[in-house]
Amino acid sequence: MAVSGKSCKGNAPTSVNINGVNYKVIIEDSQSIRNYPSSATQTNLNHAEHKLMSYAKDNYAGQKVDIKVSVENTSK
Repeated sequence: MAVSGKSCKGNAPTSVNINGVNYKVIIEDSQSIRNYPSSATQTNLNHAEHKLMSYAKDNYAGQKVDIKVSVENTSK
C-alpha cells in the first residue's frame, strides 16, 4: 500500500491491518524507477504506484514475483 499527494500530510502510518491482513505502507520513493515527466513542470515521482514499483525493484530485483496493483485516486 502506498500514499502520496496532497492528502498525504506526512503522518501516514507505516502499516495498516485490514480484515486481519497486515499491509506495509510505502511512503518514501527511492526513485529507482525512471521518472517520466507528465508535462514541462510535473513528474510522476510522487505517485503512489511509482513508489510501489520502486519498492518492488529495490526489494525483489532478480526474483520472480507476482505484483497486483489497484489504484484509488482520491484527488479532487
